[in-house]
Amino acid sequence: MAGRKQHFIPQHFLKEFVIPDGNDKLWMYRRGLPNPIPVSRGDAAATRDFYSKPATTDAPTLDDLITEYEKKLKFHVADARAVPIGELLPAHQISEIVAHLTIRAAYLREFIEAGASELVLSIDALIHRPTEILESLELPKHRVPSRFEAMAIEQLEQYLISSPTSVTPRAIARLLYHAIREDCDLLQKAASKEFAALLERFQGRFQTMIQSAHVQFLGKELVPTLQKAILEGLQWRVVELPSKDAVLPDCVAIAEDAEGWGPYILAEKESMTRVVIPLTSSKLAVGSAAADWKEVSEIYNQAARESCFTFYLCNRREEVEEAHLAVLGGPARAKIEGITSSALRGAVEEFVRDGSNAAQEEVQPVTWTDLPVGDGFFFVFGFLQGLRRRNVREKRGRKPERSGQNIWGQVPHSSLGRHHVCHRLCCGTTGT
Repeated sequence: MAGRKQHFIPQHFLKEFVIPDGNDKLWMYRRGLPNPIPVSRGDAAATRDFYSKPATTDAPTLDDLITEYEKKLKFHVADARAVPIGELLPAHQISEIVAHLTIRAAYLREFIEAGASELVLSIDALIHRPTEILESLELPKHRVPSRFEAMAIEQLEQYLISSPTSVTPRAIARLLYHAIREDCDLLQKAASKEFAALLERFQGRFQTMIQSAHVQFLGKELVPTLQKAILEGLQWRVVELPSKDAVLPDCVAIAEDAEGWGPYILAEKESMTRVVIPLTSSKLAVGSAAADWKEVSEIYNQAARESCFTFYLCNRREEVEEAHLAVLGGPARAKIEGITSSALRGAVEEFVRDGSNAAQEEVQPVTWTDLPVGDGFFFVFGFLQGLRRRNVREKRGRKPERSGQNIWGQVPHSSLGRHHVCHRLCCGTTGT
């Protein structure tokens, strides 16, 4: 990897997927291209300064650390590739390969960037065309949402706004709510320009924030301990791919969970049953929770193509329609769009309605007799792995969890649909 052209899939791993003609090239099927194109192994799956820029001090860069680690990784990969078809693989070895290659790949960054971008578009729609997101949802007439009240009281007490008077913070909060509700349209128009400027600034920063978060995580842990432990719990076997044209997707490994096959890095680990990584063009390493290897070779290539986000590599050129490559990664992108818009509406709905019992807990409007008596609305990106878990739990009739987690260390355990963009990327803390 050493140098400024840094491979997010190592060159030594790519070697077994080259076109069998001695030119050391691979066929790349990339979103937006009219046809697959041959690329050299030195150029495939590489980006300038993907991990780090050249060092300006004696301290090793992330690129240096990964290059050094690859000396060990090469032996693990060579050992795994040497295992005969049908034989079991050492779980500790193959789990390290999968854990490392999936967390270092560009797939995760691109997925989170797309999720953040889609979220910006959804928030923009909420600001300028709220009916597209909220539909018939309105602020309640005779009840102050408890979250609004708590947020307002917290701010009033923090800035001592009510201290010069005998009016309680709760009464001021209730007055404020009713004033906002009465002039909601005017306030929305006045605030839209401010929000638009805020979103523009955020959109200009989130790519840098996502890259920085990824680099920081990899600098601490090149092989995520938790991911490796989960993978070690599977039984691994080498399965033959008779067609000898295994697809290497940009996500590197795929997994089967309650929603079907998709990228391993975004799978729900609670329901994950199988994981597959191609070792060569004719060998697949398959991890199974129930020693189930059936039909993997039949479905692998199609599942791998559908799991990619931007590209996949192969040793064989297939005739594909231009329209197919134009929508490569479509399933993942469509899910991002659906989940971000529905999650945003759900967040507003939860804020406004206070849960299922809110309708019975009406509060009368503030009156003058109240005056002598002595969680704010925020957006949490929690990924690229929280919102997906919420959707899955709701489908199963289970109460959704509220807490977000660090996407880089816990990506498969809380998600943005399969798309998790973490609150930590924006403010350096875990979402709540």
